[in-house]
Amino acid sequence: MQSIILREKEVPVTAETDVVVVGGGPAGFAAAVAAARNKVNVTLVERYGHLGGMSTGGFVVCLMDYSYEGGQVIKGIADELIPKLTALGAATYPSAEERGSRKPELIEKWKGAAVTVYYDFRTQEYKDDVVRHRVVTDPEIMKCVCNQMVREAGAKLLLHSWATEAIMDGTEAKGVILHSKSGTQAILGKVVIDASGDGDMAASCGVPFELEKSRATLQPLSLNYRVANVDVERARRFERENSKKYWAMMESQKEIKEFQFDRFWDDHRKGVVIFNNVFYDMSPLSVDDLTEVEVEGRQKMLRALDFYKKHVPGFEDAYVIDTAPQIGVRESRRITGDYVLTDHDIKACRRFDDVTAEAVSFGDYSIVCDIPYRCLDRMLVAGKCISMTHEAFFLTQALIPQCMAVGQAAGVAAALAVKSKVTPRKLQVGILQRTLKEQGFYLRE
Repeated sequence: MQSIILREKEVPVTAETDVVVVGGGPAGFAAAVAAARNKVNVTLVERYGHLGGMSTGGFVVCLMDYSYEGGQVIKGIADELIPKLTALGAATYPSAEERGSRKPELIEKWKGAAVTVYYDFRTQEYKDDVVRHRVVTDPEIMKCVCNQMVREAGAKLLLHSWATEAIMDGTEAKGVILHSKSGTQAILGKVVIDASGDGDMAASCGVPFELEKSRATLQPLSLNYRVANVDVERARRFERENSKKYWAMMESQKEIKEFQFDRFWDDHRKGVVIFNNVFYDMSPLSVDDLTEVEVEGRQKMLRALDFYKKHVPGFEDAYVIDTAPQIGVRESRRITGDYVLTDHDIKACRRFDDVTAEAVSFGDYSIVCDIPYRCLDRMLVAGKCISMTHEAFFLTQALIPQCMAVGQAAGVAAALAVKSKVTPRKLQVGILQRTLKEQGFYLRE
């Protein structure tokens, strides 16, 4: 491969702050709010023009899972969102009495909203047989609420800014280089939190990481899109009453690769549904693959819509209203921290002395697991790039509320490290745990 030498460039330092958070997705949003509430200066850097990550830009409108069968474990900032969204008419969710139910009529009621589906790792199949504690949101209103919470907390927000590498002082990250319409800039900080989703900052400063060697074993990429003017009840009735014909019809489309996903989900708005175009054997770190998903995803969207309009009652006058502005990336780099969480840890509900967040298993409604601080610790990472195996990731950190919980823990840890004048790695975990609980966060006793 040919290469060129870039000339040295003087980069202006445009800000100095206590905590720099890279990435405004669920984890980064929560980290910035949590750190700022703990009275340190925070700058949140986000490459898109909005916060929320997959919950907004990816059209992943169902926030999974706040509870397991033993009760609610995701609280704190992730839980604060629900009443704020509800007050704006932007959230739908099962009542406390409905959660955990296996009644057929309730399963049917919530099935279309993705509230009941989960992956049973014992039978290795998707099932719909329990109403889970999930929240269906309006992504546009979610953006507004995230903005409001960040500003109310007192954090500085920089949108349309792409952080490309960490600034190192020995073995410690002390800022980031970012690119925007304002040019190349540097922001210095006492602590950097990598909530980029892909572990970009950690990788840039040499933190070891894991990435599935085979694209075939990576979780797929997707390009969601929304379709309006659908008679949803009529379409679902057709599916129920003609189940064998319906699924045979969908299987025939899979064979000729017309579209990758044959199920549509309820949007928060009446008459609107969401489709999930899924792409396997693609890397979230390949610009060629990302381009292919954007281009081919839209072609598949057109073919799928044409098929539904011709063959599924209720879709006759349907039309596309928008495609997600962000490609759905389920899995990317995962750092190798001081501890690597495994699927065995999760299935055994293993307890850790340095627990700093809880997670509910996507595969078993009876499982809640500890996320140890050592999985965040190398520079402070939050979200889906924390230290865990491929199998463990699928069971927990692919879920948005869990990413928010880990983000909140990272944000509080960063603030406490700044105040204590220590690196995050030397922070006393007991102080972090006590502070989190005092601020309404849930940790198992």
